[in-house]
Amino acid sequence: MLHYRSLLFVPAHREGWALKAARTGTDALILDLEDAVPPAAKEHARQALAAQVSEAKQEVPGIGIVVRINEWGTAEADLDVAALAKVGVDAVMVPKLDEPRTAQDLGAVLAYVARSEGRRVPGIIGILESARAIVNASALAAVDGVHGLAIGAAADGDTARSVGYRWTATGVETLTMRSNTVLACRSVAGCVPYVGLWQDIEDLEGLRSFAMSNRELGFLGQTLIHPSHVAVVNAAFSLTSAEVDFYSGLIDAYQKAAESGVGAVVYRGQHIDLAHVTRARELLRARV
Repeated sequence: MLHYRSLLFVPAHREGWALKAARTGTDALILDLEDAVPPAAKEHARQALAAQVSEAKQEVPGIGIVVRINEWGTAEADLDVAALAKVGVDAVMVPKLDEPRTAQDLGAVLAYVARSEGRRVPGIIGILESARAIVNASALAAVDGVHGLAIGAAADGDTARSVGYRWTATGVETLTMRSNTVLACRSVAGCVPYVGLWQDIEDLEGLRSFAMSNRELGFLGQTLIHPSHVAVVNAAFSLTSAEVDFYSGLIDAYQKAAESGVGAVVYRGQHIDLAHVTRARELLRARV
């Protein structure tokens, strides 16, 4: 299962930027062939892709590599996928992924291209940017090859235009659709819910609050547009030392009780049983 706390967008036509972005500590790079690249630079971005990926991987060998292609069904997207045949990536991010059939078709093409080149088939991370996509989230998550869904919850973007909400820092206007995305992903093994994105580059405290609230909701990571956001988001989607201590102690307390034939115990004032231990082990294993 692909799982990244932070995914930093990098315009693929800006040579050398992927190398710099890899040094920020982000879990993954999203090399963008879509909105961040002007039409006149699309072909240059595709040609620069292999070098960008190579530089980033040499700098940080374990970094995740995601490529956002143009909207599937367009001529630009066909050229994007052809360019990916020469590049090994972990996932392909698909904008405006509204219908399960679209994900199925793209998955089949990606599998054919990757296997023809002897490469691992990349996963699909679909971006939910319309009311239709949000309604279809569960069906999209269930498509074979879809490894994640990212809900666009920012101000004045494609999602806001389609749904009609007016963005606020509290996020109440996007709570239902964000919750829906988490439930859709969590209902399918191996599908990771991502949220995006925080647009106010200088408001790191607002970013921290946004990331933490989404972690509490069940998201596992966030897409980013600025290097200064990486450390904040990585911390928000990681267990604190106090949480590690709490959950480790919880497991120890239960095990000691179980050894004496007790199936439930009070730990730090809380009732715990096997369900709590299972959850604690899961959290410690993932560190989120």
